[in-house]
Amino acid sequence: RAIDVTADIPILILSANLNKDIIKLMMTGKASGFVSKPFTHEVLIEKIKEVCNPSVLSSLELEIPQSK
Repeated sequence: RAIDVTADIPILILSANLNKDIIKLMMTGKASGFVSKPFTHEVLIEKIKEVCNPSVLSSLELEIPQSK
């Protein structure tokens, strides 16, 4: 976030560490969101949609893979 050119890029943290102090520290570092492991495809896609700019999302094809 300190570099102007990349300051607007969303940061989504994926972690198995659920220590509240660690999560708070990560989020004060200006992360856009946090997802705890394990997570489903649905949860990951929803979090990506939450943190991304709508114009970026329109250029992506974010679909939940079908189970075999």
